[in-house]
Amino acid sequence: RFWKIIYRTRQLLLTNILEALIVGLVLGTIYLNIGIGKEGIEKRFGLFAFTLTFLLSSTTQTLPIFIDERPILLRETSSGLYRLSSHILANTLVFLPYLLLIAIIYSVSLYFLVGLCP
Repeated sequence: RFWKIIYRTRQLLLTNILEALIVGLVLGTIYLNIGIGKEGIEKRFGLFAFTLTFLLSSTTQTLPIFIDERPILLRETSSGLYRLSSHILANTLVFLPYLLLIAIIYSVSLYFLVGLCP
């Protein structure tokens, strides 16, 4: 059901991909070749903190999908079609590739600009 909703609202997918690419490129140019000294390590910690914040906040953009599914979930779990834990596990497994795609696009656009490669 999640992929059908994403497929129907292509703007959400395209917006998230474009946002990840642009934020990755902007941060990549801000932290361009930050070096390997003490100051570079401190800047990397800041970059990783911002990266974690960005990736966690990108997951909240799909909350309306789960909110819209709530009445369906309540109806199906109350009639005994499946348990809540099954629904949570299934949604998590279906949502992971979507998050992985966003994270990879963001990371690839950032990785080489910052000089994180060994």
